[in-house]
Amino acid sequence: VLTDKLQKELDLYATVHVDPMSEKTSLHYEIEKKVAKFCIADKLCHSFHELRIVHGKKAVAIHFDLQIKREVSDTTKDELKGQITKSLKEQFPQIEKVEITIDPLFALET
Repeated sequence: VLTDKLQKELDLYATVHVDPMSEKTSLHYEIEKKVAKFCIADKLCHSFHELRIVHGKKAVAIHFDLQIKREVSDTTKDELKGQITKSLKEQFPQIEKVEITIDPLFALET
């Protein structure tokens, strides 16, 4: 991914937004509600934003950005993303792929 390459090679953080954003459907609102509940319950999660849904012929892929409250190891970040992914796929079987980008701490709104 371009943003990962920029971070690794130049120590820069970038966000690329694909336009147009997906239209908000009932599925979109249900997924938003599920992720919001997860963030409220999880001590590490601060908030999420930019939820996007890509509809395929048989399945959907979702992507969103997550803000965490403190710096943690990559392993902890992966575990957090894994928990969210598992929870979403259990509730929404049409989800094939979940991509979560964890924002750098300096992006956290205070």
